[in-house]
Amino acid sequence: MRSKGTLYRLFVMGFFLSLAAAGALLTRLPSPPAISAVPDVPVFDDVSAAAGLKTTDQKSFGMQWADYDNDGWLDFYVGRHGGTVANLYHNRGNGTFQNVSAASGIQVAGDRHGCVWGDITDDGLIDLFCTVSGMDHALINQGDGTFSDQGKALGFGKGSGRTANLLDLDKDGLLDVLYGDTQYVRLWRNLGNKFTSVGTFGTTGNEGPRSGSTADYDGDGVTDAFIGKYPHSDWLLLRGTGEGFVDATAAAGLNLTGAQAGTWGDYDNDGDLDLFVTYWKFFCCSQPPRLFENQGDGTFADVTSSARINQGSPARVGLWGDFNNDGWLDLFVVNGVRNDDGYNRPDQLYLNTGNKRFTEVGALAGIQGPSQGSGDSAAWADYDRDGDLDILVGNGSGELGCKPSRVPNCLGPDKLYQNRGTSGYSSQLRLVANADAFGYGTKVWVTTPQGIQYREMTDGMVGKSQLPQVLHFGLGTSDEIDLLRIRWPDGVEETYSNVPANTSPLVVQQGVGIVP
Repeated sequence: MRSKGTLYRLFVMGFFLSLAAAGALLTRLPSPPAISAVPDVPVFDDVSAAAGLKTTDQKSFGMQWADYDNDGWLDFYVGRHGGTVANLYHNRGNGTFQNVSAASGIQVAGDRHGCVWGDITDDGLIDLFCTVSGMDHALINQGDGTFSDQGKALGFGKGSGRTANLLDLDKDGLLDVLYGDTQYVRLWRNLGNKFTSVGTFGTTGNEGPRSGSTADYDGDGVTDAFIGKYPHSDWLLLRGTGEGFVDATAAAGLNLTGAQAGTWGDYDNDGDLDLFVTYWKFFCCSQPPRLFENQGDGTFADVTSSARINQGSPARVGLWGDFNNDGWLDLFVVNGVRNDDGYNRPDQLYLNTGNKRFTEVGALAGIQGPSQGSGDSAAWADYDRDGDLDILVGNGSGELGCKPSRVPNCLGPDKLYQNRGTSGYSSQLRLVANADAFGYGTKVWVTTPQGIQYREMTDGMVGKSQLPQVLHFGLGTSDEIDLLRIRWPDGVEETYSNVPANTSPLVVQQGVGIVP
């Protein structure tokens, strides 16, 4: 029999729970039950100045993460466009970065556009390929912290490229280049010591590709690509065939106009990759971004409204990542300047509630960005190796739509946001395949008590930026992975059981296992 004190405590507890429930009923919008009605909101700190970044207003054209010197700490490159000097930042491992642009040899003159890291010489060192209005740059890693431009020697020529992706389309163990210029998408095949152009795909007229994002969206084992082509052209979904690509845009139900960028991610944890698309046009006519859910049969359904991605204006790029480590992919959106007033709009963070819906928490997370400039690019990385995702954002697009009297030429500062961390565990994987030292083309499934998560290791290009060569999984309350399943690029599968959560990337080498 309960004591009078116990009964009194139960009565008080029930009274306040009833009040809380009544208040929730009065303020809550009608919705079906959520798996996590109030997600664990991550909080970010602007550490740009403390980390050693240039904080002046400047031009930006993408940010690319990679551990170029193999010291275990992620470094990053910032493109500048228009002949402006690019920057390479070396991670010192203490929360700060050193600008090594001049000493590294990456400051080759030219009007650079899209750049991408990858081992194009197949020597185990990561290189940087850049499209240029002129002679393209193949900056080959010399293994001593410096790079040598060998674009001409490798067979690349003069062009007007805007974007590039790296993928092993024909599965010969060498990374090919999917190249977007002002009119075509071109495939450069890697022959080992030379690249040769083997065809163009998806003629685009005078408005060429502006971004590319690769993934095997139909699960046939061959890499496909989404190509964004603003301002007025239809964008492309290219289905890989092994030898080239076919235009699958209409068949997939995606024949739309004016896409800025696309990003792939399995937001609903159903085992296939969904697509978030941003739209942006000069001066007019842009659309809000859209979320397309993969139906598993080669087609996509627009679920923007039901997912509560409630944006009434355009955006520049979206970024999938589990920013609170709860096992569900969230979405960070960079919005950029409004064409009608010239102001940089606040960036947004949509937390995944686990029921195919999102809730926007950008202000709470402290990651809305500066009012000056124009946001145009972003990429996450766990640069401080504490197990959660930090975000690097470029705010200097330099677009013509800016109002010079308010935001001169849309120039703004680079921003690095450090994630304070949440309660969830995480695991990060650095994959070493027989075919590629950075695992491009590898597929991974992670099983925990809450379900299965799926990722692909691609070149990680999202709009103008690039994610690091690491796969990140939030594990929620699980302190280990029950089952880790890896399908390497050559189709060989390996499984591992009871893999502990980790903060520093866990290296897994094909045929060897987990490397201490």
